[in-house]
Amino acid sequence: MRITNGSTDRTVKMGDTGFYYSRPNVTLDTALLGINLVDGLCEVSVLGSASGSANAMADSFGNKMAADYGFSFTVVSSGPYVYGVPTPAPNSAVTNNKPIIKINLRSDKSTIRPSTIKLTVDGVTYTTASQAMTYAAEEVRFNIADAGLALREGSIEVRLAEAEDELGNKLKADASGINPWTFRVDTAGPTAKVGANLISDELPTSALITVQPSETLVGVPALKATYGDGSISYIDLSDPFGDQKYFSGVLELAAIPKSPVTFTFIGTDINGVNSETPITNFSLVKTSIMSPVTVKNQKYYLVGLPVAPDNTLIANVLKGLSQGGYTLWEGSDSRRQVAEYIKPGKGYWLLNSSGSDVNISASGYEMSVPMQKFDINLNAGWNLVSFPYNSRVKLNQCTVKSEQGEVSFFASENTSTERAMWSYDYDSSSSPTFSLNHYDSHIMPFSGYYIYAYADCTLRVPPAFVPNDEVNKYPVPPYGMTLNGSGAATERNMWYQLSASCDGYRDDFNYLGLKDGAKDIMEPENDLMEPPANPIGQGAYLSAYLGEGTAVKYCSDFRSTAAVRKKWNFAVKTNLSGKTATISWKLIRDRLPYNYDLILYDRSGGGTINMRSVSSYQFNVTSTNERMFTVIFNPINASGEGGDPTDTTKPAITYRAPYENQQNVPVTSAIYARFSKKLNPASVQNSISVSNLSSGGLIRGVTYYDETLNEVSFKPENNLESNTSYKVTINNITDTSGNFMVKSEWLFTSAKTAPAEQSVNLTIKKGWNLIAVPLYPKAKTVSEIFAQITSRFVLYNRFGNHLSIYNGVGNDMPFVIGPGSGYWLYSHSDSDIALSIAGFAVPTDAGSETHFEIPLARGFNQLGVPFNLGDSETLSIAGFGFRLKNSVTPVNVTAAIGSGYIRNTLYTFTKLGISGQINPLSLTDVNAKLKKAEGFFIYSERDDVILRIPRPGVASPAPGGIKASKKAAARLEIDAQKSWSVKIGVKNANATFGDPNNRFGTDYIGQDGLDACDVIKLVSPEPYLTLYFVKDSPADKYALASDIRPPALLEKAYGIQPLRWRFETASKGLDYSQGSIFWDKKALPQGKLVLLDKALNKEIDMRAHGDYPITIDGATREYEIIYTPEMR
Repeated sequence: MRITNGSTDRTVKMGDTGFYYSRPNVTLDTALLGINLVDGLCEVSVLGSASGSANAMADSFGNKMAADYGFSFTVVSSGPYVYGVPTPAPNSAVTNNKPIIKINLRSDKSTIRPSTIKLTVDGVTYTTASQAMTYAAEEVRFNIADAGLALREGSIEVRLAEAEDELGNKLKADASGINPWTFRVDTAGPTAKVGANLISDELPTSALITVQPSETLVGVPALKATYGDGSISYIDLSDPFGDQKYFSGVLELAAIPKSPVTFTFIGTDINGVNSETPITNFSLVKTSIMSPVTVKNQKYYLVGLPVAPDNTLIANVLKGLSQGGYTLWEGSDSRRQVAEYIKPGKGYWLLNSSGSDVNISASGYEMSVPMQKFDINLNAGWNLVSFPYNSRVKLNQCTVKSEQGEVSFFASENTSTERAMWSYDYDSSSSPTFSLNHYDSHIMPFSGYYIYAYADCTLRVPPAFVPNDEVNKYPVPPYGMTLNGSGAATERNMWYQLSASCDGYRDDFNYLGLKDGAKDIMEPENDLMEPPANPIGQGAYLSAYLGEGTAVKYCSDFRSTAAVRKKWNFAVKTNLSGKTATISWKLIRDRLPYNYDLILYDRSGGGTINMRSVSSYQFNVTSTNERMFTVIFNPINASGEGGDPTDTTKPAITYRAPYENQQNVPVTSAIYARFSKKLNPASVQNSISVSNLSSGGLIRGVTYYDETLNEVSFKPENNLESNTSYKVTINNITDTSGNFMVKSEWLFTSAKTAPAEQSVNLTIKKGWNLIAVPLYPKAKTVSEIFAQITSRFVLYNRFGNHLSIYNGVGNDMPFVIGPGSGYWLYSHSDSDIALSIAGFAVPTDAGSETHFEIPLARGFNQLGVPFNLGDSETLSIAGFGFRLKNSVTPVNVTAAIGSGYIRNTLYTFTKLGISGQINPLSLTDVNAKLKKAEGFFIYSERDDVILRIPRPGVASPAPGGIKASKKAAARLEIDAQKSWSVKIGVKNANATFGDPNNRFGTDYIGQDGLDACDVIKLVSPEPYLTLYFVKDSPADKYALASDIRPPALLEKAYGIQPLRWRFETASKGLDYSQGSIFWDKKALPQGKLVLLDKALNKEIDMRAHGDYPITIDGATREYEIIYTPEMR
């Protein structure tokens, strides 16, 4: 039989499920046959032989029916449907919270069964079982009042969810937009969000009060201001955009009789509901905001107001400045003059000449909850500006408005200004310098800035502030350039940074280089102008810039990448006569092509410097005139001339990893070879080959060259095979003078891996995480290994002075993930990330290696627990062993410390906020344990030390104790006290950042130089707050977490010699705040202990106090602890 209906055309026969024959009837069950009939004509044919069908109907004797037999019928399957306009009408508003809800419902084929009707109102479903809901005359009716309900304020959704007719047809999906529908309940009347912002720098005491109503209003609302003395006024509001979304009016701050000012909103909505609502989350309060830095005597500061003043006289706004003890300058360049008034939006040079350091504050109204942009008018040329907020603002959110329209500050369409700002800052040694603020920079409160405008325009500041946990960044080079050249020596992007310094003054931000698309002329797209050098035309100053004479001075000059000889004129100008000035440079990225030299030519002294071979140049300042230099980018010819023609020394390998005949090399390892001198980068490619000695095949991979370390590396494309010998061959590398290396080959054997795949689970939190990956990942690349991190992240690994970085783009060195290494991971995600990494673990069965060995480099080594431990398993650090590369005899931690292999400290990390604190642990502490996937640091004193970590279940020799004979004190008149130490730390006010794990004290085996009792300082990543002791030795200067001295022993005739500990506090990336230094009073020894604040020359009795308040503002501050033992 053939069935046609709608798009269905199907032949069915006896034997199909749903086809039944019971003499004399044939029955078809369309549901079982899988046929869905649709509304319309359905034709059925019983097939005969005339149709030619092989399935013609036949009787039991085989006689076929001749002609087809057909019939048809009409399918009516439409269910109930809604029609008309429901009540309340869609998108309408009601002022009654108990409205009657109605919607029309019918079925054309049958009648509705009321018991099947379900109506959902604001997420709750009702049926006709409730007396509040009825169905009659094709109308579903729901009475909110009869149900004992009252609808909430706001948008309410109503949906007729279900209904059936007597034939069982179900409610049709509505295509007309009637079902579901929403309406709004509004019984409370309108409210509003209110905020304040300054209008522009031209109206310094006029606050723009902005009102954002919660709903559409009738007419213009009113805003009542109530002042601190009880008087009131009404602010004249207008609708500036004509869209009823924002209303604004002006409040003259100078006219406020008394602070604070509170506000009441009065308005009528379109439903006629009137309200008079006090604004509880906003008020204007006159306040005083402290400067984040101490204004030092005879220092210049570039400042601005973080508040809106009610009076612009300097004495009324800036507090803490003594009359006649300061000078304030406004304007820039030729427009500079002594200021009598200080206005928000403007920048000012401040000189403190009072004879002492002062702390200043700004008095005025803080602009909170601003909803409109603040406009700063710029004149053609240099402008001094500031932002009138007590919060940071992202520079990349600012815009520039000109006759051509409004564009983003950093957009290429911005031709009205330079796309950068300059601030005047002091570093930790109080050296002043201009700092370049670029794309990711934060504009800071209380700071002034230079900005250059090519024409009159307006800088517009958005009302968007930066959260406190976001780190401020000063990226380099200018314009946030990503310089990825093609690799050809004649066509590369590169840049170099030039710095000048003299007698504590610095100018670091000067750049020259090549860039795709740049021209060999000064152009705004690629070149930045130098800010005015001398703040006020008097006092000491230093400026370095590209260009010379009276022409425009530039801090950056990028040229075309065409491979020809290029010259940059560079000048240093200072009035520090009689002093020695230094020019220094850094090769930061995309190294100098091998067939070019960079030459510094002193046009005054006549000397030339090859900038490849040295990193600085000094000269004596003899006048205030410009000292002129030329930097020459000079091609070297094919014979190698241009390098040192007398250099015939071959480049030699000074370090290699894996080292020769190293066993159990992690299968994720890369190959490293460090050379004795600079190499020709073009000779590095294809210089390393790694062959599998079992199969004879060569390993595919990528070769890298790090010029800063003279290091060639090779990262295999895939993991090495387990328990396999490999041969490394390095050949045909030349130095910059063309000398070839001697071919080098060595062998190593890869580690065994567990046969079964495992996984490790990590929880990654926002900010810094110190992690380990205790298995060999199955995924090939870093991005694949950490694929579950969908936001941006950065990885760091430290090996001595070698820092490996992975940031997802442009990596110019291999980055290896595997057991035994530790990693700093910075996550930008606001929420925790559950990370699962699959791979193959280091074997821990009885037949596997007893120890996992890790070669160490001199300095800090960032390591990780290598074994995939159970969640409750730990690893004792006191069980670690050590050996030297040329020795097979291991020693325990005590012997390793005593023999000078390592320092007696292992460092772990405790996460706090987006950073955390470093925890120094003694390697001899039998109670100190490491957990699964935990990262840690060890400081090695040598380059040939190997750390041996025992696998679980392997016993290690006891660490023992550090023994030393006590010095005799029999003839001395003071008590030979036992060894003691006191814990001391630093924290901010809410303890979100801190550094509590530091100690000072005495021990008879201690020494005045660096000794086994001292712990070298490891600082957590930025942002951080840290405390460290400063200890000088004949060979070096150390920062310590623990400074243990020998006791104060001196004969009575000479009195008692006090012991002194010098320490510093420092921070980076933190907002200005208060904090404290704290110590354990109970652990203090007998005698007098004084804490000396060297900046304030203030002494604190450490017995009488347990802490000392400090300011956290990015500056480094010096302190001293003075201990005088008691006489017997």
